[in-house]
Amino acid sequence: MRDDYLRSGARGVNSAAGALLSAITFLGGASAVAQEKTGVEAAVLEEVMVTATRRGESRLLDTPIALSVLSGSDIENNATYELADILKETPSVGTLTYSPGDSAVQIRGISALNGASTVGYYLDEFPFPAVNSIVLPDVDPYDLARLEILRGPQGTLYGDGSIGGTVRIITRDPDLEEFQFKASGSYFDVSNGSSNDAINAAVNIPIIPEKLAFRGVVSRRNFGGFLDNGTTGEKDINSAEIESYRGKLKYQATDNLSVTASAWLNDRVQDGRSFGSEDLIATTEEDVADKSYELYNLTISYDLEGLSLISSTSLFESDSEQDAIFPLISGDFFFSQAIANETFTQEFRASKSLGNSFSINGGFIYTDTTIDTVQATDFPNFGVAQNVITDLSSENWAVFAELHHFSMNERLELTLGVRYYEDDRSLGEISESIFFGTSAGVTDFGANSATFDAITPRFNAAYQLTDGGLVFATLSKGFRPGQLEPLSVVQQAEFFGVAINSGVDPDEVWNLEFGYKTVLLDDKLVLDLSAYYIDWSDVQVVIPFLQGALASQENGGDAEVYGFEFGVVARPTESLTFTLNGNINTSEFVDDIPALGVEKGDQLDNSIREQFAGAIDYTAPLPSFGLRGIAGASVQWNSAREIRGFGVLDEADDITNVGARIGVEADNWGVYLIGTNLTDETGATGGTGGNFLLRMQPRTFGISGRVEF
Repeated sequence: MRDDYLRSGARGVNSAAGALLSAITFLGGASAVAQEKTGVEAAVLEEVMVTATRRGESRLLDTPIALSVLSGSDIENNATYELADILKETPSVGTLTYSPGDSAVQIRGISALNGASTVGYYLDEFPFPAVNSIVLPDVDPYDLARLEILRGPQGTLYGDGSIGGTVRIITRDPDLEEFQFKASGSYFDVSNGSSNDAINAAVNIPIIPEKLAFRGVVSRRNFGGFLDNGTTGEKDINSAEIESYRGKLKYQATDNLSVTASAWLNDRVQDGRSFGSEDLIATTEEDVADKSYELYNLTISYDLEGLSLISSTSLFESDSEQDAIFPLISGDFFFSQAIANETFTQEFRASKSLGNSFSINGGFIYTDTTIDTVQATDFPNFGVAQNVITDLSSENWAVFAELHHFSMNERLELTLGVRYYEDDRSLGEISESIFFGTSAGVTDFGANSATFDAITPRFNAAYQLTDGGLVFATLSKGFRPGQLEPLSVVQQAEFFGVAINSGVDPDEVWNLEFGYKTVLLDDKLVLDLSAYYIDWSDVQVVIPFLQGALASQENGGDAEVYGFEFGVVARPTESLTFTLNGNINTSEFVDDIPALGVEKGDQLDNSIREQFAGAIDYTAPLPSFGLRGIAGASVQWNSAREIRGFGVLDEADDITNVGARIGVEADNWGVYLIGTNLTDETGATGGTGGNFLLRMQPRTFGISGRVEF
């Protein structure tokens, strides 16, 4: 049947957690894993519902956008430690893990070294405030409902930063009727490194049946280090430990009105980042950090006679401290930094059927962010040090709407949408310069301020074929807000006779794509195909004006991306499943940037031109014991990356990651043996320039188990 969705056994996972998913999530967006409550039954046909269009639930196959879905049960059953590890297994998605809990995500080759993230990142209803960083936060991957990965610019519905796409992390809601408890644990032995281990637990408690319920999640993840200190000889210095706590309280006041209050608490202690050489020697002599965040959200939903109203109120607070020593040819460079972020967000959305084959959805969002930074740098060999305090404020708002029209017996759907965004920013700075231990005085540079705005339209046409397939075309626009330059940098540039701007303008992308998704051969084959062209204008880059010492943010020219992505799930029998997905694109600069050594046709920083992932899974009953046995293998490959962060070309490597998994399970428990990075890949996965190249965790073997009732 057209509306059924294939679900299957295992798919490949990543270097951190490794092996195969015990039930395949269809990676290309035409199908997805639909787990039973236990999350372990293979080959079940079941509907998969998504909320990516922000106008209620829709069937995945009927959703006319390029969309991948990963089920929370799959993530749990693989003992996945980080979401970045599994995101990169989906079409067109690349990730760079700087350290456990800090990753950059790119979609369709849209990648950057500076500015805000090129991917929108949502924690339930909350848009994570990546105001001036491409790095996205760790999210505990246990007890999620699903991940929705929207590929391509999503500027109309999801706003700033979504120029490559949007990742939506959706946690499980409390169950109003049943008490539930589940727990899992895992242990991995890391070749030439310290071990990984994790323990997780979740509980669901109906307080007032059918009215009020609570769901809580606790997680502790320990990431073993694998890089060594080349100066002191200390081993495994890039380890980390993350503790996460999450709670949700849901009140179903009436059939039409629900109120959900949630809290996320996350604390991380990091001993080092993953920059290192091929023989696993750390680039930094020391790089320790403590990071924590708290997120509180209140969501009120009201539905009545075709009208849906949602209010989402959020408060986000984070604190981080970092101390690092960078060994340079001219001597060590000492760096320390403390950052405090507070963000308040209020969003209202509505969706309404207008009759006569029309419907509309839209909303308003307001965000107020303050980021206070205290930074100290020291070059002892030169007798030069500096202390800097900056205060960044961003107050932005947006209104957005989409109008939908259905015709031809609802086979044809036309969508026209638009968003207006405005951001008022201010950056204040106080600096103290110190020469050979003597202060040269404190300078208050005052505030640099600017207003950034953007209009982002979207047009989509989708047609349901008579054989059940869906074809669609989208023309959409996305944007990243501009950035402010510290006024001290502007004055320093003037001192050296260089005129620079006091900030950079927003960069924008236009995206044209065509897609097709269908289920064939009596639900034995699922296809999802997309072709796209992206025009990226005014790309934000960092250009040195005093080589090796000072640099400024600039709009560096234009880029473009041509690409084709695909996802395939084949299930010839109920026990056997094959999956294959991939992306091929040309993501390149179309202008020369002489100061960065960029020539027309050069690859975008850290972008991936080709990536492929495949998996095979077999599930078999063990009738003598009333159990099931599973076995599978996976391989993921991506082409090499290029980085020009400091005007000097660095080259990462093409990466091959092989995993395997075998286990035995029942409805309420399972035990699995897992191997990851079986070829012991040590190539550079990417970097930031200046020979700061990232390495993946070496070969690991481990065991994981789960229980629930």
